[in-house]
Amino acid sequence: MRGSASQPPPRSDRFIVDDSPSRYHAIPRLAEVPVGLAITDPRVSTAVAAAGVTKTIALAPDDLAVRADMKDRGMSIGFTSELTLRRGVADLPILTSVMMNLIPAKSSKGWTPYVGPLPRGLRTTDTKDDVIARLGEPQSLSADFFSAGWLVDGLDLGVTFTSDWTKIRQLGLSLPGSL
Repeated sequence: MRGSASQPPPRSDRFIVDDSPSRYHAIPRLAEVPVGLAITDPRVSTAVAAAGVTKTIALAPDDLAVRADMKDRGMSIGFTSELTLRRGVADLPILTSVMMNLIPAKSSKGWTPYVGPLPRGLRTTDTKDDVIARLGEPQSLSADFFSAGWLVDGLDLGVTFTSDWTKIRQLGLSLPGSL
């Protein structure tokens, strides 16, 4: 089934698959990303492939984490070894984080700004006060790094703002204790 103007795009559990001509063929909705599931779970592997990740998601013998950057989409996804998270199989990668790079730093060569949907109705142009109005008081706040963090639906939601706190620079969602 394909998405059209008359019907919504098909859902792949926690991802929206959009068959529009846009370069964003599969845009994960942060609030619905299957964080905490293994790469072997069809929902994760299908969504990762649909998002255009061609890198094999596997952990090297000495690695506890692996990351896949989608610079042309302004996204990065992180996987952590199951052994680290739940004393399971050492080489089984578990999806633990999704990062949206809305305003890439000047040093971020080759990164395109993320322009897809954000969780909880957040917008790129939201100020720190706007985000606090939507999410409540943050559990953490760093004036040094212009960042704030919330626990939302059992996941850590981290927001980094521009240095004047007037726009969202990066937004990430992660499994608590995985970073």
